[in-house]
Amino acid sequence: MISLMKNIEDLRQKKKIKYPINEVVGMVLFVSLGNANEWTEIKVFCNSHEDQPTA
Repeated sequence: MISLMKNIEDLRQKKKIKYPINEVVGMVLFVSLGNANEWTEIKVFCNSHEDQPTA
C-alpha cells in the first residue's frame, strides 16, 4: 500500500508544498481509520504526532 502512495502525482504548486503528497494521503487514511471524520480532527491528530526537532 505504501508503495502505491509514492506513485501519486502531486499537482500542487511546488513552492507552497510543506509536506509530500504521499505523507498527506497516508495520514488522512490512518486518521480516518481511527474514526476521525472532520478536517479539524485530522489536523489535531497530525499536529500532535508531528516529529518535534530535538534541541
